[in-house]
Amino acid sequence: MLEDKLFSYLKLDPILSEIVGTRILPNNLPPNIKKPAIVYFKYGRSKKRLYRNGGEVTERFQINVYADTYSKSKEIESALIKSLDGVEGRLGNSFSKVINVQDLYQNDLNMIALDVEITIF
Repeated sequence: MLEDKLFSYLKLDPILSEIVGTRILPNNLPPNIKKPAIVYFKYGRSKKRLYRNGGEVTERFQINVYADTYSKSKEIESALIKSLDGVEGRLGNSFSKVINVQDLYQNDLNMIALDVEITIF
């Protein structure tokens, strides 16, 4: 599954590992986890039929960055973009690109969350 490849790829990234350690998690952020942390999930999959029996498959992931300071979240965002934007062949037979970045403050969690969306073809 592509989700497993994305997890392994992020986990093995030396810059991300140095910043977040092993706190790269699927789907949601546990309530008492130490920050900074990264949460990722797949939110879309589409197939563009190019010929009779096949085509291009696009899967979209959202990666949320949680940190106690804005500067730390921006540091992680920069590392994610460097690691994922315009990368070919590192996540299987694929090309990834960052398609959207948003700064969000989540008041109920008292932390910064950045959404980084990637499309993997």
